[in-house]
Amino acid sequence: MAGGGEKQDRDPLPLSRRGGGFSFPSGRYPTADALRFEWLLPGHGDRRHLPAAEAWRRMQALATRTATLRPRPVDFTATRW
Repeated sequence: MAGGGEKQDRDPLPLSRRGGGFSFPSGRYPTADALRFEWLLPGHGDRRHLPAAEAWRRMQALATRTATLRPRPVDFTATRW
C-alpha cells in the first residue's frame, strides 16, 4: 500500500502460508527457470528425490515440451463418467 509504511517486498517468489499449504500472491507465479527443488511430493504416486540440478534440468525439458503443445478438443463422450 502506498504510504502505509510497509516495506517493499523484494523476494522474487514470496509465499503465503494458508490452510496448511503455500500459495503465491495473485499474479506472481514462478517460471520453470526460477524453481529449484530436490523433492517431488505428488498428490498421487511415489515421492522422488533428485539432486537440484537434475530436477531443474527435467523441469526445463518439461517446459520446453509443453510449449510446443497445441490445444486440442476434448471428447467428453469417450469416457464414461
